[in-house]
Formats: sequence, structure tokens, C-alpha cells
Amino acid sequence: MSTSEIAAAQNADLSRAHDEEVDVENGASNLKRKRASSLDGRPRHQWKFWLLRNYAHSQGGMTLFNEIVEHADKEKDSLRLETSANPKLVGDLISALWGDKVKKVRRGQRIDRKYCVLNLIRKQGQTVQPPDYDVTNDFQQLAKNDTFQLPIGWYKVVDNPCRISFVHPEPLEFGNQRIYKEIVMELSPEKNVSFIVKSHSCELHLSTLNVERIVKDLTVSEKTEVVLDFVNTSKLCLGCILPEDDSIRSLIPHQTGVLKTLNNSEVLTQNRAFSSKCQLFVCYAGKQCSKCSGVSRTYKRRKGRRETGESFHKHCNKRYLTKDEIFQQLQEQRKLNRKHDQEKEDDQSPGSEDGESNTSDDSGTEEEKD
Repeated sequence: MSTSEIAAAQNADLSRAHDEEVDVENGASNLKRKRASSLDGRPRHQWKFWLLRNYAHSQGGMTLFNEIVEHADKEKDSLRLETSANPKLVGDLISALWGDKVKKVRRGQRIDRKYCVLNLIRKQGQTVQPPDYDVTNDFQQLAKNDTFQLPIGWYKVVDNPCRISFVHPEPLEFGNQRIYKEIVMELSPEKNVSFIVKSHSCELHLSTLNVERIVKDLTVSEKTEVVLDFVNTSKLCLGCILPEDDSIRSLIPHQTGVLKTLNNSEVLTQNRAFSSKCQLFVCYAGKQCSKCSGVSRTYKRRKGRRETGESFHKHCNKRYLTKDEIFQQLQEQRKLNRKHDQEKEDDQSPGSEDGESNTSDDSGTEEEKD
């Protein structure tokens, strides 16, 4: 993908993210919000990982679409994947992964035409771990190998013999710092290889996606190639737009800052927030992960409560309130205290009058007797 295409795609992502925020702000249904926040679910990532492990782009190649679906259906149970791969899901993922490089066509006789995917083939001859496979040696060879083919825009950093980082700069800046996609690859003393993805001060362990079984039989180099393709083709979560009122705060831990594009000065900068537990990837460009959606919802709830003048609970912890909200809480408490004091005075006044009247009545009775 060329630099101009990447820039256009990134600008489109920001535009879609803003449109999504406006749509929710204007009263989108709860069902739509739930769908938007669930797009970062594991099943879709798992099948995306599976496609990258088993299929590759090849100019002039061709694969029957039904064969891909049947292949996925056969391996679902053995890999313990969470959902079935229906034709619609497979078609969406193929388009997301390879875009215009592949094309869905019909081939065969007129009475028996079948759908095929042009320029896509099933991988053959992948290196499977032999019984005496030495993970440590393969890891160290990858660290020393300068000919290992990386996707465009990525570069490798060897931190130590047991840690390799793959870094890709994104055309985005958040909080005056450039955003990167970083894959940290580590070899443990037990000879297990782990992958951690980092971006905008958040991280995601690929083990949380339950994709290890898909690539467990591959060598270190083959695994790395699949992980690089997965991260390179994944869409980053762009957080949520902050309200204009700076006094509104969300209780969910998050970081705020200005997000801007570096390759197009015409795109407006936006004040955005990322959850401290941001899940990094979303399945569709411009969407939010479920954690950042939670931050957005708390902002909107607090904004709505302020607009409607809803009062806070009298025992609400003041560290969760803004200065204005604390002042409002104190004013309401003073009103309650004055009301309580007035009621207490009213209760005491009639009692004292009755006591005086009773005393005068008793004295009058004694005078009559005399």
C-alpha cells in the first residue's frame, strides 16, 4: 500500500470515528451502541488470524470460495474457536485483509458456475515444528537475520537475545507524541514465545485472543510472519471524542489529549480520550473498542445529569466530583440542614405553649378552690 493510500485510509478512519460519535450523540439506540462496542470481539480476530495462517495473496491464483468456508468449518472444533465461520464472515474478512488485491468471480459452465476468489491461494509447504525443534536457536537466528521480510513501513529492533521488537510509525500524533504499532516478541526461560502489541501507552497480549492454537505447530519465523500480517492489517481504536465542557470528568481511568493526523493538515484536530485498558484493535475503521466506549458513555451520562440538574447523592465521595459539583452538593446539604433545624424549632414551639397553658389552668383551679 502506497503512502498516499495509507494517508487516505487514515483520514477516512478519523472521519468515520467522528461520524460515529455524532450519531451516538444524536440519540443512537442502545442496540446500535452495543453492536459498535462488540466489534472488537475475539471470534472475528480469531478467524482473521486463521485466514492469514492458511491463505496468501498470489497474482493469478484462484481458490473456490466454498472450499475456504468448508476448510474453516472442519477446523473450528479442533482449534476450539468460539464461533462458526459463515460465508458472510469469511467474505468480509477476505475483503478486509486483501482488499482490491483479490476479487470474487464466478467460474465454470453456465449451468454450474461457482464463486471463486481470484489472486488468493492456500498456503503450501509451511515449516512445521519437527520433534527435535530448537526454539531458542530459531529465535536467535531470527534476531540475527537481516533478510527476514517485513511488511512495508516496519522495522526490527533487537533489544537483547531474548527480546525482539517490530515497530511501525503511524501517521497520527496523540498528546504531542507520535503513535506507533509495536510488537514485542519475547522468549521465556521455559522456551515459550509470547507476543505483546503496544500502542498509545496501552498493550494487548495476543494470548487474550486465544489464537495460540492456530499457529502452535509453526516455527518461530512462520509465527512471526502471521502476527506481523495480523497487526499490520488491523485497525487501531481511535478512542472517543471528549465533550467541550472541560469540567466534566469520567470515573473510568483514561488518558486525554489532542489527536491529529500528520499527513493531512486539513483534517481538524480532536480532543480524544483512550481508556487505560484500551483493547487497541477494532474490526471496522472508525469504531471504538468496548473499553473506550465505556469512557464515552460515562462522559455522556454525567453531561446529561448536569443538563437535567439531577442532584448527587449526599454521601457521594467528593473525590469523584468537580469543584462545581462539590459546591452544588454543599448547597443542597445546607438547605437540608436549614430545613431540619426549622422543623426541629416548629416541633418545640407548640410544646412550650401547651406547657404554659397547662400551668395557668392549674393555677386558676387552685384560686377557685380558695
